[in-house]
Amino acid sequence: MASRGSDTPDPNEWRSRLFPGAPARGDGGRKKSLDSDDGDDAVTALIDRYSDQIGQIGFGGVLGACSGYAVKKASARVGKVAAFVIGTGFVAAQLANHFGYVNISWAQVKDKAVQAIDQDGSGVFDKEDAKMLWKKARKVLKANLPAGGSFGAGFALGFYLG
Repeated sequence: MASRGSDTPDPNEWRSRLFPGAPARGDGGRKKSLDSDDGDDAVTALIDRYSDQIGQIGFGGVLGACSGYAVKKASARVGKVAAFVIGTGFVAAQLANHFGYVNISWAQVKDKAVQAIDQDGSGVFDKEDAKMLWKKARKVLKANLPAGGSFGAGFALGFYLG
């Protein structure tokens, strides 16, 4: 990346990538505004450049963004409730175990939990298992969806913004 000074990015670099052939600002390029009536603004230029992909990006991307946003919002609320229920259940089970009402083998509980989510059979839940679970979830979410390629990017964007 070209830079002016130490870490300041050159604004003309991204402009030249989005608008090839357009003069750089400071070299006679005029500022494009969104309220221009002549049809020569930044958004129009992007639409012209990427017109072939807009329909695919639009449909799959919007559905992905909405899904990602919904999952993040739901997981924040549901996650708090789930954490409360699991935490309270653990405290109750540990108290019952401590006072001799039940005998819980936590090593066995851990092994059964890992076995349930271990996707590659390695005996541990690691990043490869997380990737496999994401791929399975993405496959379910993209089934029979036209333009499913943009769904993943839209989902990531929606989850980030959510």
